[in-house]
Amino acid sequence: MAERTEADIAISADPAAIMAVVADTVHYPDWCPGVRSAEIEELFPDGKPLDVQMVFDSGPIKDTHRYRYDSWTDTEVRWHLLQGETVTALTGIYECTPGPTGTTVVHYRLSMHLAVPIIGALRRRAEKVIVRTALQGLKDQVESA
Repeated sequence: MAERTEADIAISADPAAIMAVVADTVHYPDWCPGVRSAEIEELFPDGKPLDVQMVFDSGPIKDTHRYRYDSWTDTEVRWHLLQGETVTALTGIYECTPGPTGTTVVHYRLSMHLAVPIIGALRRRAEKVIVRTALQGLKDQVESA
């Protein structure tokens, strides 16, 4: 698997509020840039997403991905790519930890492999944009609720 890209952001909310937004995958198009649609294909017994199909339309990446959510806790979610064309492997993690008073720090780790060979620096730059914009979108969505 490729090297991972990671970043943090402080959000003025508790982990439960943050994880509720993360678990509401059908609304990712409202706050996650590039996600045109998201559909839950299968749920865990507790109602959280297990398999989700997302359609991406973000600049050079136009693809349909199917993700498997490996685990959900009160403070962390892990997922990986089951199927995609331009992205052939992907793993991601959102992890919540206590931040300064009244905040939670969300740490996002992403690792992906593209079907098309691309210079490592360009891939890493794309990953950084994905991670930063997803975190900012998550923050904006949580704090506007």
